[in-house]
Amino acid sequence: QNKKYIFIVYYAFGEDIDLLRKLGFKIVKQELYGMEYIYRTENWVKLEGSEFKSIRKVINKFKKEHKFEVLYKYSRNKIIEFMKEWEKSKDLSNKSENVKQIFKYDFDSCVHYLELMNKLPNKAIFIEIDNRLIGFTIFLKLYDDLWVSLMQKTNINYRGLAKFFYHLKAIEMKGIEYFTTGTEAQDPSLAEFKESLNPIKKIPLYEVGYTLK
Repeated sequence: QNKKYIFIVYYAFGEDIDLLRKLGFKIVKQELYGMEYIYRTENWVKLEGSEFKSIRKVINKFKKEHKFEVLYKYSRNKIIEFMKEWEKSKDLSNKSENVKQIFKYDFDSCVHYLELMNKLPNKAIFIEIDNRLIGFTIFLKLYDDLWVSLMQKTNINYRGLAKFFYHLKAIEMKGIEYFTTGTEAQDPSLAEFKESLNPIKKIPLYEVGYTLK
């Protein structure tokens, strides 16, 4: 009867923590997990302005140098094969143990997401070169003004492909004002990439532990 149980929330925004306190819970752990990056859809549809100059350049270079095919359906087994190849291509040797653990968790979660795709409304884009998958992305509407890039994996040998996917997704979700790509999970290189996409806002996301007072 005297035991105190700690409940963990993965993951909470600042206002969620404030709400827990207002509801009478005691916060015993609050660790920064990462930043949630918010982008404006219209910016990625138009790709206008000096801040998108390098993005336009790298996307146009990819489109000019490669003969590719854009698809909207794909074999689940082939997607998983590609994901396993993608996982092997990642060099985590210089990453922290925390980043390695988050990477493993994220990869396992992405495999699980594939099981849910037939049950949740979503959109997907796949790109092939010479009948070989080089990247894919899955995304969905979350609110009337926000859509989420749930998953994206690309062959790193094709420069510009990742940003090309964001342009294609924005076109598909045109009319929904904002989108998010998730956190950088304390990975500096991933944070650098997300910053290069020109976020309009960043929101801290926390891992929170709480108990009954």
